Order: sequence, then C-alpha cells, then structure tokens
Amino acid sequence: MHIGADEVFNIGSCPECSLFKNEVGIHQLYAKFIKKVIKKIKDKYPEIRIIAWDDMYRNWSSSELDNLKVKNHHYIEPCIWSYSGQK
Repeated sequence: MHIGADEVFNIGSCPECSLFKNEVGIHQLYAKFIKKVIKKIKDKYPEIRIIAWDDMYRNWSSSELDNLKVKNHHYIEPCIWSYSGQK
C-alpha cells in the first residue's frame, strides 16, 4: 500500500504540532505521524507492505530513520524518485 507521505509543507504549523516540533524537531514530528499511520494499517492488515515517497526522509541520519520503526521493525519501504531523473 502506497501511503504517499510526501510534500507535507505545513507540517508543524498548528499550535500543538508547533510546540512538539520546537521541542524535538521536525523529523520527530514527521516520524510520530507516520508511525500512527503505519500502526493503523498494520493492525488491520499485518501482512501488507507499506510504501512511501522517500523525499521527506531521504537525507535523514540512520538514528533519525530509526524513529520510523514500529515495534523495532522498519515497516515502511521507501519509494525513491527524483524530478531530475538522477539517482
């Protein structure tokens, strides 16, 4: 299942999310949201593969990528793309 999860230009713009973003950073905020989505899907469809566009987390460090884990598993597969056609 492709969940998109890219081009979230307004992430952290509401007051509650802005506070969280200021405390722990925008990557943590993004990971918190994506993990909720992943958990909902996996609870109902545990065997399904979850794919998301990679541009929101393409340049994250390995420790930041660990924030996308749910129950110590990487449940999201990156769908890599580029506007320029370069890898």
